[in-house]
Amino acid sequence: MNVLRRWLRKRGILCLALTLTLLLLSLTLCSTSYASASLNESGDVVMTVEDARLLLGEVRALRAENMALHEALTVERGDTDRLIQDIEQLNQAFQEERESWQNAVKHERKKSWQNGLTMLVVGLAVGAIF
Repeated sequence: MNVLRRWLRKRGILCLALTLTLLLLSLTLCSTSYASASLNESGDVVMTVEDARLLLGEVRALRAENMALHEALTVERGDTDRLIQDIEQLNQAFQEERESWQNAVKHERKKSWQNGLTMLVVGLAVGAIF
């Protein structure tokens, strides 16, 4: 449980910052302007310089958003892999502790059985003498 809390403290701030960045990017990238283009007879695309700039700006914004999403996804995958490893280590530690307690219980049962048998033999010997 402590491992999970530490992970959430470390990664929570980073994930929050990435989420806010993505939200801000999505708000700023939503534009209502559209570039218009037409195809002339020779098969070339014709558009005004302003429309080309708008289109180029939108393409750059989409590429930046794509890179931010890829980076966030990579960080999240790495964090998930580390969390899975931490959970596996925790499960292994629990299993080892469980086995050590089971061995201790077996040892105590064996010792109490031996003590009981010794007391029975001594009691029978003392009872037979007196």
